[in-house]
Amino acid sequence: MHSSILRGTDFRLSWMGREVLHRDFFRDHGPNTRVGLLAPQGTEGVGAVNLAMACVTAFYDGFRDKGGEFFAYPDFFTFQRRDRLVDYGCFDFWPDKDVRVPDDRNATVAAIADRAINILLVPDTPPIERRFDRVQDERIRRTLKRCFVYSRHGEVADADLVIRCAVEPLGTYVANLLRAVDERMPDWLKSQDDERPTFEQSFREASIDDALMRL
Repeated sequence: MHSSILRGTDFRLSWMGREVLHRDFFRDHGPNTRVGLLAPQGTEGVGAVNLAMACVTAFYDGFRDKGGEFFAYPDFFTFQRRDRLVDYGCFDFWPDKDVRVPDDRNATVAAIADRAINILLVPDTPPIERRFDRVQDERIRRTLKRCFVYSRHGEVADADLVIRCAVEPLGTYVANLLRAVDERMPDWLKSQDDERPTFEQSFREASIDDALMRL
């Protein structure tokens, strides 16, 4: 539970241009909420770590609010198309939560539906109209509630949601993830405030139809 040291108060959120508390934005997030991060090439998912970790923190805050000890991991998954899966365990996508999917959109939809994902994070790729198997299309729509578009660079156009938090410990987690697959640090990791190093990433909420066109 690397990320269980974080609290909702460690995140500053801006939704539709207005500041919003972490607990208010995630008020519908419960212990059974399932999050999926689509990262076809593996490492582009670091561009969504602020939102992913805000979701993880909402999961742990729910347990802390109940009091007592707990030993739990959220049912959060990454979906990747590379042969060598990138390990997102440091972000508590663990255990066995990194899933390889083939370069086939129907198979990708099936993998996401199999895990009953409620919140899906997809990379900001050009949307392409696709015809999905009707059974799989219905399955994924049954559980999917919200979708967000992210960029591997941490910034999207027409953002609805901006999340800021201290660089550490996320900076170390990102560095370890990239180092494990011999990739260099992204430029946005070096972006800092004058007084306190911070991460800032932005996201755009998308309809289910829009998200599926980016699989």
